[in-house]
Amino acid sequence: GTSSTGGDAQRVGETLNGELLSQLGSFREIYVARSAAKLREWMRGILAKDTEALRSMTPERAESGPLPLLSAGPIDVFSAIQSELHTTLEEVSDPALAALSACSMADLILEHAEGYEAAVEATAEAGEASGGASNEAKGLILTRSSSSPAAFAKAVRPILSGTGVPESIKSGRWDPGPRPATSASVEQLCLAANSCSVYHSEASEVVRLVEDKIGFWDLAASASGSLLISASLGEARAGLGRFEKLMRSSILRFQRGSTLCVSALVGLILRDVGEVLGVLFGEDWLLEGNRCVETVCATIHDYCVDTAEYLRWEIYSRFLASLFDEILHAYLTGLYSAYSDGRITKAWKKAAKRDEAVASECASIVASLHAGAAKSPDALSSIRKGLRKMVTEVAKMLDT
Repeated sequence: GTSSTGGDAQRVGETLNGELLSQLGSFREIYVARSAAKLREWMRGILAKDTEALRSMTPERAESGPLPLLSAGPIDVFSAIQSELHTTLEEVSDPALAALSACSMADLILEHAEGYEAAVEATAEAGEASGGASNEAKGLILTRSSSSPAAFAKAVRPILSGTGVPESIKSGRWDPGPRPATSASVEQLCLAANSCSVYHSEASEVVRLVEDKIGFWDLAASASGSLLISASLGEARAGLGRFEKLMRSSILRFQRGSTLCVSALVGLILRDVGEVLGVLFGEDWLLEGNRCVETVCATIHDYCVDTAEYLRWEIYSRFLASLFDEILHAYLTGLYSAYSDGRITKAWKKAAKRDEAVASECASIVASLHAGAAKSPDALSSIRKGLRKMVTEVAKMLDT
């Protein structure tokens, strides 16, 4: 009779355990759905505030606020995300629940990334449409480029020479295009670039936390031989691929947002100095006192005084690298055009050396404006190495 009673108890226990396991998936889904619903509303509110902070950023607000420019959104979003993940990763030993929760969080992060990307994209497009010193149209927002050294040089040259409209505009080589009815400010672009950078790093940290914890559970299950943990781990691994795919998509969107803003900042400066660059390699360029590249560098410095304060170092270093790369590209394009016209002479080497020295010094100065430059000397080395092509390309042309 005793053995029969023991057997019945075992069968009941197995039945209860089986029933509990069969319902566990539903319990997990209910828990995750409730948590996600609360977090979604919270994150939508943060996105609205983040977008408004971007839209309303002005030079006055930038001067009165903390630097570098950064919205509260990235920290608010990922503090909430990590708090939720902590519950499922650390307080509950259920890998399947943790993976399900991580996938839900990844869905919310992607939704937020798409919303912020749209706001950043609109800002960057407005920034790319901005620039140039023209202020003839009424009702246009003035940007910094309206008072830069390059803008002054463009405005005063026709007056001093008596030629009216510069020849580069007449010939169509330089067309700044119409200015937009609204334009993004340097401050807006810097705020968006920084925020995207922090979003990117925080999203990458979430991926690391989840992958590390799943790896830890893998080792623990092997050591303990627990069938329950092993079964839960099997479900977790199946969901981990979706989590990683969603997070990659979010990270790429944040990367793209940052890149768009850096490109818009560079484009703003290029439009400002484009006409000055357009008069390089003429007869006046060979004169000892030619100041074309100095004007370009003065304009770059004018912008960088502010952007060095506004941008985080990792963004500022990318901005400088992209900016000087584009300046070098414009310079070399003019050189190749002159070479194809057969205008290169030995005198050009001296002028190119002068320009390279000015540009290299400018790169050193604007890099030193940011406190982070001392920690990353390689960023400046790469820029100066590229600028040496101003001289080496002329030498190659003369040799051939």
